[in-house]
Formats: sequence, C-alpha cells, structure tokens
Amino acid sequence: MIKKSNILTAIIAAAMILTAANFGPISAHRFFDGQILDSFGTSRYAVRLYDKPKVYPKNNSVVLADMRTDLTSHSLRNKPAKPGNRSNYLITANSAGDIRFGMTIAKVRKILKGAKFTRDMDAGEGVIISVEKAGKSLMWLYTDGKDDDLAPIAESEKVEGITIFDPRYKTAQGVHCGMTVSESEKRLQKLKKIWMEGLTGNELATFSNQPKGFDFWIGLPATKTSDEQSAGIYSKDDPDNTTRYKKRAIITMISVPSSYDQ
Repeated sequence: MIKKSNILTAIIAAAMILTAANFGPISAHRFFDGQILDSFGTSRYAVRLYDKPKVYPKNNSVVLADMRTDLTSHSLRNKPAKPGNRSNYLITANSAGDIRFGMTIAKVRKILKGAKFTRDMDAGEGVIISVEKAGKSLMWLYTDGKDDDLAPIAESEKVEGITIFDPRYKTAQGVHCGMTVSESEKRLQKLKKIWMEGLTGNELATFSNQPKGFDFWIGLPATKTSDEQSAGIYSKDDPDNTTRYKKRAIITMISVPSSYDQ
C-alpha cells in the first residue's frame, strides 16, 4: 500500500516540476514537507499560495487546484492567522490598542463591544469615562466632554487621554499592569524614583529608559490579610519620594499622555 506521505511528496514534486517548466527557477520559494516558505522565510502553505489557479496556465490549473485540496488538511493546523484575527493591545504615546486620541466614544464602543461606559468622578483630572467589562475595569477615557459628573455621555466626545488597567495592553517594551516593578526595571532599566502624587496619594514610578509620554503608576496587589498602603519604602525625612520599593510592588495603571513627564 502506498503511504499518504509518499503521495503528498509526489504531488509537491510534480508541482515543482510544473512550476519550473512554466516559470523558470523557483529560487523565490523553498518546498519541503508539504510546506512552502517564501523568500522572507514566512510560512505559506500551498493552500494559500495557489488559491487563485486562474493566474496559472490552463494546463496547470487543475493540478494546482488538486494540490490545494490535498494539502488543506496539513495546512489547517499551522496556517498563519490572518491579521484581522489578531487583537491589538499595544500601548503607544497616543493610543491603547485600536483606541486612538481623537476617536469618538461612538467608535470606541464598536471596538470594545459589550463594555459598559460610565461617567466617573473627575477628581480634578478632567472628564473621565470609566470602561468596564464582565465586572473588570479596562480603562479610563479622558474626553473633551462636559466637565460634569452628572452629564450624560455624548457619543461625539473625543478621546484625549487613556489610563489602562487591563493587563492585556502592553508597551513596546512589554510592560503591562500587574507586572512587578522589579521585572519592569529589566525592561525599562533602573528605577529612578517613586513619588506620591499630591492630589490622590497614588504612587508613580520613573525609570531610566521610560518611553516619553507615559506615566507608570504602582501599588501593591490586593490581599485580605495585608493592610500595607504604599508600594514604595519611604523615610521619615522624605515621606513622598524614594528609590526603594517592596518586593510585591506592581504596575497598577499606565497613562498616556503623561501628566508628569520627567
């Protein structure tokens, strides 16, 4: 009995011969084990390369179409995901994933489908819309809307700033909420200082290689047994600034643009 692998190899070999005969050398593609790598080394299974047999000579179209069918089962497991299927969670100086400054709340709702949008207290920081999903805080959106906690959210309000809580969102260096400060140092280099923001008492950390336009807020993970309040270790001489922190200290929020660029 002829093994399926031998049949597959024969089909690929035939395709190579046909390709070489009609199109000359095939140096732009390398064939092996039923897989095709393009000149950039990117995986391109035959099911994707030959999805338009009409572009090939008529005498080859049937062969290539059959090859597509034969290789389908082999390519399904490893076929590269289409770009549209991948979620964007990159934080930049003017965006969080697909949410960008200048975007209306109406557009943000389409991106964050199923999320709950609520006007929040501004605490002197401007107009804030809190975004939650499945009981978890995703982010705050700072908008150009009315500076009124009781005002309804206008779909035309535009995003001017974002504070992220969702750990799926990451900076280009891979820093995200929930990451320990010690791990963040490996990515953003040595911690320069920690200080308490005067209005809220929240703590900010500044790193040696911190990307411009970002604020990194830190704190301690919530526990039922701990009553510790601060992530930083402060002295009596300077209760608001330090370069030392507790081992459990983590990144709790990431804000763009920075309100405290240093």
